[in-house]
Amino acid sequence: MKDFLQSWSEDLCSSSPLSLRATVEVLGERSADIGPRSEKAKVRVVAHPADRFEVVNKMSKTEALDRLGHPEAVVFGILDVLMVSMTAPLRNVRLVLDQVEFDPIRSSAMAFRQAGRDAGRKIVEEWKKSPATY
Repeated sequence: MKDFLQSWSEDLCSSSPLSLRATVEVLGERSADIGPRSEKAKVRVVAHPADRFEVVNKMSKTEALDRLGHPEAVVFGILDVLMVSMTAPLRNVRLVLDQVEFDPIRSSAMAFRQAGRDAGRKIVEEWKKSPATY
């Protein structure tokens, strides 16, 4: 059987990547009540134009954040959006994870991933508003 995941990633990497036109600062949030539990996570991300994809984590490393899947979950959430929300992936970005707010009980890896998706959507919105430079 054909390896569809491999085919998708090759197609994604072969398309011309889009780049940010200006620095964008966004706040990604997840605050939701899901049945008997709730989720909470907040991340501030600064996205800069770059030659390639890069992530810089400026937050201090803590055991609690590592246990919650941060920063990986945030980055994967942002990539969920940047890679597929437009005609080509927005890959040439330098992400600076600047600030995080979490609750030791209500935060989880999925809450951070959703906060990352929210940040990704806001980065794309800002990209669409910025004037094209050719």
